[in-house]
Amino acid sequence: MAELQDWLYILRPNRVEMLTNPTYAEQIHVREHYAYHRHLMTQGMHVQVGRTRNDDGQMMIIVIFQAASARQAEEVMAADPLVKNGEMNGQLFPYWIALERSQGNFPIDSEYAAI
Repeated sequence: MAELQDWLYILRPNRVEMLTNPTYAEQIHVREHYAYHRHLMTQGMHVQVGRTRNDDGQMMIIVIFQAASARQAEEVMAADPLVKNGEMNGQLFPYWIALERSQGNFPIDSEYAAI
């Protein structure tokens, strides 16, 4: 099995009004998006999913997850109901978690500390 790598994708709405006045279809796709990521979390694939609190054109959803390859990471993003149904555009990036909060501790990755 390939070693898992960290990935991040950012989603931005195609129609900003969906944030304050969503259509019925947009509401359904948001629910499906939530269920999709919840399912992937139960599979141990996701690290974090969240969004900015603003409801304007700068709003973004951020998904941090693990995948074995760039192709698998692309498939995860493409299968996100908000992307698949054209509600939001996504940008995928390889990602590296340098610091992580764990029960109040802030461990430093030894590779990062050497830079």
